[in-house]
Amino acid sequence: MTHLLDSTALLAFILDEEEADAVEHLMFDQACAVSFATWIEVHGRLRSLGLPAEDVASQLGDARALPLVTLWADGATLEKALEIKEGGYFPFADTLIAATAWALGLVLVHKDSHFTALPSVVRQLDLRSIPK
Repeated sequence: MTHLLDSTALLAFILDEEEADAVEHLMFDQACAVSFATWIEVHGRLRSLGLPAEDVASQLGDARALPLVTLWADGATLEKALEIKEGGYFPFADTLIAATAWALGLVLVHKDSHFTALPSVVRQLDLRSIPK
């Protein structure tokens, strides 16, 4: 595994946003993973779009069939999450997602400006910086 997709990256693919091609390339040409917290955030975002429950379930089912490994928090991830939280406020799910990338040495793929506040040891790929 080389990359960890944040919810914003996975949603870019699911919703066919302008970064979808870059995410697709990563998923099919690299070994990618997602945090368990990503699935929860993606579900919530799809619901917030007003999609019917059956459409949300269908979208999630399609996404779960992608070549992604789901990672769960372990002791090392929890330690890194505490370090991130000590650095100031950070949304809970994003703390877990970033800590997972940090603990496993994965590149965090996202399009969230608040990830710039992470320690420099968390390698990142901001999809917004990729030329269109």
